[in-house]
Amino acid sequence: MKKLLLFLLLFSLSSAPLLASAASHTKKSSRLTTTKVTKPKTSTSTRTATDLESLFTQAWDPFWIKPIPSGATYKSFKAAADTKPGFHAQYIRMDLNYSVPVTYAMPKVTIYGAGSWSDRDSGRVILGQTHLDSNFILPDAANGDTPNNPTIILNTDNRTAVYLNAATRPVAGGPIWGYLSSPKPCTHGGSGTSGGEVRYSELQKGQINHAIGINVWGKKYLSQTGGGFVFPADRADSAYRDPASHDYYGGNIPDLKMGSHLAIPPALTAQKLGIKSREGLILLEAFKRYGVYVVDNSAWDALYLQTDAKAEASLMAQQADIAKLFAALQIVH
Repeated sequence: MKKLLLFLLLFSLSSAPLLASAASHTKKSSRLTTTKVTKPKTSTSTRTATDLESLFTQAWDPFWIKPIPSGATYKSFKAAADTKPGFHAQYIRMDLNYSVPVTYAMPKVTIYGAGSWSDRDSGRVILGQTHLDSNFILPDAANGDTPNNPTIILNTDNRTAVYLNAATRPVAGGPIWGYLSSPKPCTHGGSGTSGGEVRYSELQKGQINHAIGINVWGKKYLSQTGGGFVFPADRADSAYRDPASHDYYGGNIPDLKMGSHLAIPPALTAQKLGIKSREGLILLEAFKRYGVYVVDNSAWDALYLQTDAKAEASLMAQQADIAKLFAALQIVH
């Protein structure tokens, strides 16, 4: 898989970077940046679903596809508020990611910076333009529900990608809103990374060949040490030191922070963990071979898997097994 080359569009913000700071972690938006996908071009009309998945995977950060080395060591952890090791939460949820293929034939629309985390389509700062299917709709935040909506818009004709977080496109044919991150484009604003979602096609095939992004409660689990983050993250949430903020990191484990790599040790089998569902078994193998990375702050007592929208129903039906997988995770060294 070839690396992606970054280049700037002509559009940029004339004002200071936008900040989102409501019911979730803070995101910054500075300028519209695209990523060039360098895979040889095929005809848009003949592009298959597999071709599209390959293109979108190239828009991810490359660390996702690296298996855990055979000599890796694993460290168990236990939060001060927990009675057992691993991650534990009242709720298991899915953080839905959107991969949006577009072509030159589709209408060109304006990209606006989100007005706020909870009222995104109130923004009036123009970030740039993108082609977009007239029928694509992504609802705004409403009634206290403020989804991250990580979104990659990939032009399959020129193979460039636009990355948005907290995206919304509530009206068919209208503009799209979202936050852009700097200094590099990303869809997970808490960590500065992109990619890592479980796709429905992978559940159908029975195999996930990459690490998986997760969101954990920063107040309970994430440490402020070292600036609150570790590679591959290039940032922590901006208010991670503020106890009054939803972004606050109050964890007691120094090695557990934004960007941390965790996995289930090879010796822990499905039988030992009590995993029985098909989805749980597929996730278990990925958790053991590739692991997971902390990419965002859930900001409440919930643990999230990054997934696409089609995978949500299948995985939400197996919350008990997923909770067991979260509890079995250990920090990879």
